[in-house]
Amino acid sequence: MKNIKGGFTLAELLIVLGIIGIVAALTIPTLTANYRQKIVETKIKKFYAVISQVIERSESVNGPIAWWSFPSVVVGGGGDVTAWYDKYFTPYLEARVMLRNFHLGNVWWSGFSVQFNDGSAASCAPSNGGYKMLCIYYPSIKDITKIRDNTSETNELIVGKNAFVFQINEKGFQSAVDNDTCVPQKGITGGSSVAYGNTGKGCTTLLMQNNWEFPKDYPVKF
Repeated sequence: MKNIKGGFTLAELLIVLGIIGIVAALTIPTLTANYRQKIVETKIKKFYAVISQVIERSESVNGPIAWWSFPSVVVGGGGDVTAWYDKYFTPYLEARVMLRNFHLGNVWWSGFSVQFNDGSAASCAPSNGGYKMLCIYYPSIKDITKIRDNTSETNELIVGKNAFVFQINEKGFQSAVDNDTCVPQKGITGGSSVAYGNTGKGCTTLLMQNNWEFPKDYPVKF
């Protein structure tokens, strides 16, 4: 009886490798996007927890947040924003203050910003639009000094993707708006100011309602 040796021909191997390549091309971008999305989720959840803890610790010294004296919007800059930050936040927040008294066009005149060790950042100020303290969180901004007025970095931000809007008021730390209508919008200043009609502000509310996780039908991909 003759021995029959099995094996793949070169053509068959090429076909298999081709199929593997097609499957990889279809799945790797999705896996990568899901990974990036999970990183953003984790950072937002951490940011919310950190600021909530800061407020809780500050309340133990300064009394309930409903009693806090919030600074007012001062046209032209200045005011007591820095004094407010140093009293209510500095002793309880582990982060470096990178900028103080900086302007963000059509959002606020005089704000402060912080850089976190995980490569994220945030900026806050009493804002146009009636916010006692409007805060913007940036999950992937490694140099907060570049986020101000009309820099290219500022103009490329998409609210609902790489910028998320919160507020601090007498009720505590929460989303900037009550509704969860999430339509990510490019830009945070000027005509797309987060202080007014930017349609991406509701994305923070949507995430908050979903335990800081992006729903499957979230309108922007990472």
